[in-house]
Amino acid sequence: MAEDATNFSINDILHYLFLNHDLEFAYENYVFYIANALNGFVLLDVQHDGDCVEVSDYYKHPIKFIQFAKINEKSIKDLFIEESDNITILGVY
Repeated sequence: MAEDATNFSINDILHYLFLNHDLEFAYENYVFYIANALNGFVLLDVQHDGDCVEVSDYYKHPIKFIQFAKINEKSIKDLFIEESDNITILGVY
């Protein structure tokens, strides 16, 4: 019996992840943390000593976050699409 396949867009997947979890990932020589706090989202650069530096504005809506938060001039959405082979998910919390 064949199962019905459901197609999800990258927006759907990232939206689900960010609404329900924090996400830590490595890209190039950096570690980033997407924090879902106080009903909004912010991108943090995790420093070698464990401190975090905000590298994006605070966005209340996940779609705006993945469109406007940027790493190397690429939106989070474009980064996850275009650079997926260079991104390592370190944790989903």
